[in-house]
Amino acid sequence: MRSLPLLDLRLLHHPNRYAAPASPTRTAPNTNKPMASRCSSPPPATGCQSFGYEETEPHFEEWPLRLPYPPPMTTPLSTRSFGDFLDQLASKTPTPGGGAVASAVGALGTALGDMVLAYSFGKKKLAEHEPKLHEASAKLSRARMMLLELAAEDEAAYGLVNELSKLPRDDPRRADLPAATLAAARVPLACMAACASVLRLLDTLPGITNTHIHSDLAIAAILAEAAARSAGWNVRVNLPGIADAQERESLTRECEQLLTASTELAGRVERACRG
Repeated sequence: MRSLPLLDLRLLHHPNRYAAPASPTRTAPNTNKPMASRCSSPPPATGCQSFGYEETEPHFEEWPLRLPYPPPMTTPLSTRSFGDFLDQLASKTPTPGGGAVASAVGALGTALGDMVLAYSFGKKKLAEHEPKLHEASAKLSRARMMLLELAAEDEAAYGLVNELSKLPRDDPRRADLPAATLAAARVPLACMAACASVLRLLDTLPGITNTHIHSDLAIAAILAEAAARSAGWNVRVNLPGIADAQERESLTRECEQLLTASTELAGRVERACRG
Protein backbone atom coordinates (compact mmCIF):
# COMPACT_ATOMS: atom_id res chain seq x y z
CA MET A 1 0.00 0.00 0.00
CA ARG A 2 1.09 3.57 -0.69
CA SER A 3 1.53 6.19 1.98
CA LEU A 4 -0.26 9.50 1.70
CA PRO A 5 1.87 12.29 0.25
CA LEU A 6 4.18 14.35 2.42
CA LEU A 7 1.99 17.22 3.57
CA ASP A 8 4.53 19.47 5.36
CA LEU A 9 2.28 20.22 8.31
CA ARG A 10 3.06 21.03 11.92
CA LEU A 11 1.02 22.11 14.89
CA LEU A 12 0.13 25.78 14.73
CA HIS A 13 1.66 26.51 18.11
CA HIS A 14 5.01 24.79 17.57
CA PRO A 15 7.55 27.14 19.25
CA ASN A 16 9.93 27.10 16.27
CA ARG A 17 7.31 27.05 13.55
CA TYR A 18 9.11 29.32 11.11
CA ALA A 19 12.65 29.12 12.40
CA ALA A 20 15.25 28.25 9.80
CA PRO A 21 16.80 24.82 10.43
CA ALA A 22 20.17 24.86 12.15
CA SER A 23 21.46 22.26 9.72
CA PRO A 24 20.16 20.28 6.72
CA THR A 25 19.86 17.14 8.86
CA ARG A 26 17.53 17.13 11.85
CA THR A 27 17.38 14.49 14.55
CA ALA A 28 14.50 13.42 16.73
CA PRO A 29 14.55 14.78 20.30
CA ASN A 30 16.73 12.67 22.64
CA THR A 31 17.77 10.35 19.81
CA ASN A 32 20.35 10.17 17.07
CA LYS A 33 17.80 9.17 14.47
CA PRO A 34 16.94 11.49 11.56
CA MET A 35 13.47 13.05 11.49
CA ALA A 36 12.69 11.91 7.94
CA SER A 37 10.48 8.98 8.95
CA ARG A 38 8.43 11.19 11.25
CA CYS A 39 8.13 13.95 8.67
CA SER A 40 6.48 11.62 6.18
CA SER A 41 3.50 10.80 8.38
CA PRO A 42 0.15 11.73 6.76
CA PRO A 43 -3.03 13.14 8.23
CA PRO A 44 -5.26 10.79 10.21
CA ALA A 45 -6.34 7.81 8.16
CA THR A 46 -9.21 6.27 10.05
CA GLY A 47 -9.70 3.22 7.92
CA CYS A 48 -8.73 4.48 4.49
CA GLN A 49 -7.02 1.29 3.33
CA SER A 50 -9.95 0.39 1.11
CA PHE A 51 -8.85 2.92 -1.50
CA GLY A 52 -5.17 2.11 -1.29
CA TYR A 53 -3.74 4.26 1.49
CA GLU A 54 -1.94 3.09 4.56
CA GLU A 55 -3.67 3.69 7.89
CA THR A 56 -1.53 5.62 10.34
CA GLU A 57 -1.85 8.24 13.06
CA PRO A 58 -0.95 11.87 12.37
CA HIS A 59 2.37 13.36 13.43
CA PHE A 60 2.86 17.11 13.24
CA GLU A 61 6.17 17.57 15.02
CA GLU A 62 8.04 18.72 11.94
CA TRP A 63 7.47 20.83 8.85
CA PRO A 64 10.34 20.34 6.38
CA LEU A 65 9.27 23.43 4.43
CA ARG A 66 10.59 26.23 6.62
CA LEU A 67 10.38 29.70 5.17
CA PRO A 68 12.35 32.62 6.60
CA TYR A 69 9.36 34.96 6.33
CA PRO A 70 6.40 33.92 8.51
CA PRO A 71 2.89 34.30 7.06
CA PRO A 72 0.25 36.28 8.93
CA MET A 73 -0.75 34.34 12.04
CA THR A 74 -4.42 33.57 12.47
CA THR A 75 -6.67 32.84 15.41
CA PRO A 76 -7.42 29.09 15.56
CA LEU A 77 -10.93 28.36 14.36
CA SER A 78 -11.65 26.41 17.53
CA THR A 79 -11.37 29.61 19.59
CA ARG A 80 -13.51 31.86 17.36
CA SER A 81 -17.24 32.22 17.67
CA PHE A 82 -19.22 31.07 14.65
CA GLY A 83 -20.55 34.58 14.14
CA ASP A 84 -17.05 36.08 14.20
CA PHE A 85 -15.85 33.55 11.66
CA LEU A 86 -18.76 34.37 9.34
CA ASP A 87 -18.10 38.10 9.68
CA GLN A 88 -14.43 37.61 8.85
CA LEU A 89 -15.33 35.32 5.95
CA ALA A 90 -17.73 37.89 4.48
CA SER A 91 -15.20 40.72 4.65
CA LYS A 92 -12.95 41.84 1.81
CA THR A 93 -9.81 40.13 3.09
CA PRO A 94 -7.71 37.31 1.59
CA THR A 95 -8.33 35.06 4.58
CA PRO A 96 -10.33 33.25 5.75
CA GLY A 97 -11.58 31.95 2.43
CA GLY A 98 -12.70 28.79 0.71
CA GLY A 99 -9.92 26.66 2.15
CA ALA A 100 -10.83 27.45 5.74
CA VAL A 101 -14.49 26.88 4.89
CA ALA A 102 -13.71 23.45 3.42
CA SER A 103 -11.95 22.32 6.57
CA ALA A 104 -14.66 23.84 8.78
CA VAL A 105 -17.37 21.98 6.86
CA GLY A 106 -15.38 18.77 7.25
CA ALA A 107 -15.16 19.38 10.99
CA LEU A 108 -18.93 19.94 11.13
CA GLY A 109 -19.56 16.63 9.37
CA THR A 110 -17.16 14.84 11.68
CA ALA A 111 -18.83 16.31 14.78
CA LEU A 112 -22.26 15.30 13.48
CA GLY A 113 -21.03 11.75 12.92
CA ASP A 114 -19.74 11.71 16.48
CA MET A 115 -23.19 12.82 17.70
CA VAL A 116 -24.69 9.75 16.02
CA LEU A 117 -22.28 7.63 18.02
CA ALA A 118 -23.18 9.43 21.25
CA TYR A 119 -26.84 8.52 20.69
CA SER A 120 -25.83 4.91 20.03
CA PHE A 121 -23.89 4.33 23.25
CA GLY A 122 -25.71 2.29 25.89
CA LYS A 123 -28.36 0.87 23.55
CA LYS A 124 -29.15 -2.76 24.38
CA LYS A 125 -29.55 -3.68 20.73
CA LEU A 126 -26.10 -2.29 19.98
CA ALA A 127 -24.28 -3.60 23.07
CA GLU A 128 -22.06 -5.95 21.08
CA HIS A 129 -20.81 -3.00 19.01
CA GLU A 130 -20.03 -0.73 21.98
CA PRO A 131 -16.21 -1.12 21.83
CA LYS A 132 -16.17 -0.39 18.12
CA LEU A 133 -18.43 2.63 18.60
CA HIS A 134 -16.14 4.12 21.23
CA GLU A 135 -13.11 3.52 19.03
CA ALA A 136 -14.88 5.25 16.15
CA SER A 137 -15.78 8.18 18.39
CA ALA A 138 -12.14 8.64 19.43
CA LYS A 139 -11.05 8.64 15.77
CA LEU A 140 -13.71 11.15 14.77
CA SER A 141 -12.73 13.41 17.66
CA ARG A 142 -9.09 13.39 16.50
CA ALA A 143 -10.14 14.03 12.92
CA ARG A 144 -12.32 16.95 13.98
CA MET A 145 -9.46 18.63 15.80
CA MET A 146 -7.16 18.06 12.85
CA LEU A 147 -9.63 19.65 10.45
CA LEU A 148 -9.88 22.69 12.71
CA GLU A 149 -6.09 22.94 12.65
CA LEU A 150 -6.13 22.61 8.86
CA ALA A 151 -8.59 25.50 8.59
CA ALA A 152 -6.05 27.77 10.28
CA GLU A 153 -3.18 26.16 8.34
CA ASP A 154 -4.97 27.04 5.11
CA GLU A 155 -5.38 30.65 6.18
CA ALA A 156 -1.69 30.86 7.06
CA ALA A 157 -0.53 29.14 3.87
CA TYR A 158 -2.63 31.26 1.53
CA GLY A 159 -1.84 34.36 3.56
CA LEU A 160 1.85 33.83 2.84
CA VAL A 161 1.24 33.26 -0.87
CA ASN A 162 -0.84 36.42 -1.02
CA GLU A 163 1.83 38.42 0.82
CA LEU A 164 4.74 37.19 -1.30
CA SER A 165 2.90 37.59 -4.61
CA LYS A 166 2.38 41.30 -3.90
CA LEU A 167 6.09 42.00 -3.45
CA PRO A 168 8.06 43.77 -6.19
CA ARG A 169 9.55 41.43 -8.78
CA ASP A 170 13.09 42.21 -7.64
CA ASP A 171 12.38 41.53 -3.95
CA PRO A 172 14.52 38.55 -2.88
CA ARG A 173 11.70 37.23 -0.71
CA ARG A 174 9.74 36.33 -3.86
CA ALA A 175 12.12 33.39 -4.22
CA ASP A 176 10.02 31.68 -1.55
CA LEU A 177 6.80 31.99 -3.55
CA PRO A 178 7.02 28.60 -5.34
CA ALA A 179 7.58 26.77 -2.05
CA ALA A 180 4.76 28.72 -0.41
CA THR A 181 2.45 27.86 -3.31
CA LEU A 182 3.32 24.18 -2.95
CA ALA A 183 2.45 24.34 0.74
CA ALA A 184 -0.83 26.10 -0.12
CA ALA A 185 -1.72 23.15 -2.36
CA ARG A 186 -0.72 20.48 0.14
CA VAL A 187 -2.83 21.86 2.98
CA PRO A 188 -6.17 21.37 1.14
CA LEU A 189 -4.90 17.99 -0.03
CA ALA A 190 -4.52 17.09 3.64
CA CYS A 191 -8.10 18.21 4.20
CA MET A 192 -9.24 15.96 1.36
CA ALA A 193 -7.35 12.99 2.80
CA ALA A 194 -8.82 13.57 6.24
CA CYS A 195 -12.36 13.83 4.85
CA ALA A 196 -11.97 10.68 2.75
CA SER A 197 -10.72 8.91 5.85
CA VAL A 198 -13.71 10.16 7.87
CA LEU A 199 -16.04 8.94 5.14
CA ARG A 200 -14.45 5.51 5.23
CA LEU A 201 -15.19 5.38 8.94
CA LEU A 202 -18.76 6.65 8.51
CA ASP A 203 -19.28 3.90 5.94
CA THR A 204 -18.89 1.31 8.73
CA LEU A 205 -21.56 2.85 10.97
CA PRO A 206 -25.05 2.45 9.41
CA GLY A 207 -25.45 -1.15 10.57
CA ILE A 208 -24.22 -0.58 14.13
CA THR A 209 -25.71 2.80 15.13
CA ASN A 210 -29.06 4.21 16.23
CA THR A 211 -31.34 4.02 13.21
CA HIS A 212 -33.51 6.88 14.47
CA ILE A 213 -30.80 9.39 13.60
CA HIS A 214 -29.48 7.93 10.37
CA SER A 215 -30.54 11.12 8.65
CA ASP A 216 -27.79 12.82 10.68
CA LEU A 217 -25.32 10.15 9.66
CA ALA A 218 -26.19 10.73 6.01
CA ILE A 219 -25.78 14.50 6.46
CA ALA A 220 -22.39 13.91 8.11
CA ALA A 221 -21.28 12.02 5.00
CA ILE A 222 -22.66 14.71 2.68
CA LEU A 223 -20.72 17.38 4.58
CA ALA A 224 -17.50 15.37 4.53
CA GLU A 225 -17.83 14.85 0.78
CA ALA A 226 -18.61 18.54 0.24
CA ALA A 227 -15.50 19.45 2.23
CA ALA A 228 -13.33 17.13 0.13
CA ARG A 229 -14.75 18.51 -3.11
CA SER A 230 -14.29 22.09 -1.92
CA ALA A 231 -10.70 21.45 -0.85
CA GLY A 232 -10.06 19.91 -4.27
CA TRP A 233 -10.70 23.29 -5.87
CA ASN A 234 -8.02 24.82 -3.67
CA VAL A 235 -5.54 22.15 -4.69
CA ARG A 236 -6.24 22.82 -8.36
CA VAL A 237 -6.10 26.62 -8.12
CA ASN A 238 -2.52 26.44 -6.83
CA LEU A 239 -1.23 23.98 -9.43
CA PRO A 240 -0.26 26.61 -12.06
CA GLY A 241 2.11 28.21 -9.54
CA ILE A 242 4.04 24.96 -9.01
CA ALA A 243 6.96 24.79 -11.45
CA ASP A 244 7.86 21.14 -10.85
CA ALA A 245 5.85 19.16 -13.40
CA GLN A 246 6.27 15.91 -11.47
CA GLU A 247 4.98 17.54 -8.31
CA ARG A 248 1.97 18.96 -10.19
CA GLU A 249 1.16 15.56 -11.63
CA SER A 250 1.45 13.91 -8.23
CA LEU A 251 -0.83 16.45 -6.59
CA THR A 252 -3.35 16.16 -9.42
CA ARG A 253 -3.37 12.37 -9.22
CA GLU A 254 -3.80 12.32 -5.44
CA CYS A 255 -6.54 14.94 -5.66
CA GLU A 256 -8.53 12.99 -8.24
CA GLN A 257 -8.14 9.72 -6.33
CA LEU A 258 -9.39 11.30 -3.13
CA LEU A 259 -12.32 12.93 -4.92
CA THR A 260 -13.35 9.62 -6.47
CA ALA A 261 -13.06 7.79 -3.15
CA SER A 262 -15.01 10.49 -1.28
CA THR A 263 -17.86 10.46 -3.79
CA GLU A 264 -18.14 6.67 -3.70
CA LEU A 265 -18.00 6.48 0.07
CA ALA A 266 -20.54 9.26 0.64
CA GLY A 267 -22.93 7.57 -1.79
CA ARG A 268 -22.59 4.28 0.05
CA VAL A 269 -23.36 5.90 3.40
CA GLU A 270 -26.43 7.66 2.00
CA ARG A 271 -27.77 4.49 0.42
CA ALA A 272 -27.24 2.52 3.64
CA CYS A 273 -28.98 5.19 5.69
CA ARG A 274 -32.03 5.04 3.43
CA GLY A 275 -32.36 1.40 4.40
